[in-house]
Amino acid sequence: MHADAPEPNWTNQSGIVNQNSPNNGNMAAGSNNRIVQTIAPASPSTLPEEVTLADLRAVLEEVRQSLTRLRADAPDAIAEEDAEDAEEHLARVEAETGKDSPGAGVIRRRVSMVVDALAAVTSVASGGGALATTATALVGSLAQLQAVVLKLFGG
Repeated sequence: MHADAPEPNWTNQSGIVNQNSPNNGNMAAGSNNRIVQTIAPASPSTLPEEVTLADLRAVLEEVRQSLTRLRADAPDAIAEEDAEDAEEHLARVEAETGKDSPGAGVIRRRVSMVVDALAAVTSVASGGGALATTATALVGSLAQLQAVVLKLFGG
């Protein structure tokens, strides 16, 4: 809990309040409580004014390289099945971008599946150490991928 109000209009909330800070370990919530985790995509200000399918392909390659590095550094960091699912969905997104008229819905769904398959990486990224740096790079690449898809195709 926060001892002092960190910003204007802040109100005291009873129980555990964990905003904008890491939470390591298990959390429990009672029947009238909820736990919400939100991973925000890369800030739109980090993207150029206009993005293209070439930008999307470049970010896909960045995600693929980050995933390859993490799997080489720590083969057990991501379940083999999850990594293979992510790679399959990345390949399908890339194939879709090669079409004359890529399907926005297909790309959005496949990118969502990549993020879901690699969700465990966030816990590795918050773990600290040299491995966390590699995992953080992958998480950053995933956020950038989501931001590019959002800018290209909307929500």
